[in-house]
Amino acid sequence: QNKFLDKVNNISKLNPGSKKFLLAITTGNKTFFDKDEISLFIRTGTIHLFAISGLHFAIIYLILRVLLDFIIKYKMLKSFIIIITLYIYLVFINESISAIRAFSMISMWEIVSLANKKSSSLSIITIAFFFSYILNPLSIFSVGFQLSFSIVLAIIWFFNTNENKGKGIWNQLYKTTQASVASFSGSVLILLLTFKQFVPVAIFSNILIIPLIFPIMVVCLLYCLLFIIFGADYPFFLNTTYNIIFKILSTFDVNYLFFNNISIKSFGGFFLVLPLFIIFFYNVRFNIYLKSFIILFIQLFNYFLIKFIN
Repeated sequence: QNKFLDKVNNISKLNPGSKKFLLAITTGNKTFFDKDEISLFIRTGTIHLFAISGLHFAIIYLILRVLLDFIIKYKMLKSFIIIITLYIYLVFINESISAIRAFSMISMWEIVSLANKKSSSLSIITIAFFFSYILNPLSIFSVGFQLSFSIVLAIIWFFNTNENKGKGIWNQLYKTTQASVASFSGSVLILLLTFKQFVPVAIFSNILIIPLIFPIMVVCLLYCLLFIIFGADYPFFLNTTYNIIFKILSTFDVNYLFFNNISIKSFGGFFLVLPLFIIFFYNVRFNIYLKSFIILFIQLFNYFLIKFIN
């Protein structure tokens, strides 16, 4: 990874902002951003873009799957190449907790599909949970671990529904909104207790940003491929992409939708309640509004209950 960072920083013709953005979104390394840039991503609720997780692995998986479907006919060989490629990427980004969870889920999904067995997202994430725990038992106490599994569980639960909002752009907008609300609901209390921050604007900014992540990642990966393997340096598209993203996020950077340094005490057992609740009520058919209310209510109720007991 260090060689890649050095080559981009010292040789690439990208403008300084684009270099930092490229390195952060492909490796998870945010150390090149200055305080103002980090503050912008935090205040707009988009700092998660630079935490390598299921979103990044899913995009790479989709790109590999589409390419290999045109080249290779053998299903087992395609799955083998996908898993090995994703494992190399996992090692490249230094095996963060959220990345291990994402790699485990996609790998298990591929293995199960090879065996022609039916599986659910809940089963896959449960296996990923135990795999991550076995690799590092102490990871269960890390915020990254708690956020990763809580958010994914919330998203899985929100999408476990028969709701149909039509076809085309309205359906895609509804799904994006669903994912954004689920992510916010599953993470809001953890972020509040851990980082003392409340960022409601994240719901709106991510509705706009999430659909753009796929083309952004494609541009970044294509630039890396051409630059690292072929030595070709075409900075225009990535520079343009960075400028557009920066302008979009700047419109969401408003003081009255960001709350910081909130005085609230944290405690250990809080993080176990939400995942257990979602698993227990996984097959209960609630709509998106009721699910959002239930998730927030369960977290708040648990917080005040433990605070009262203590």
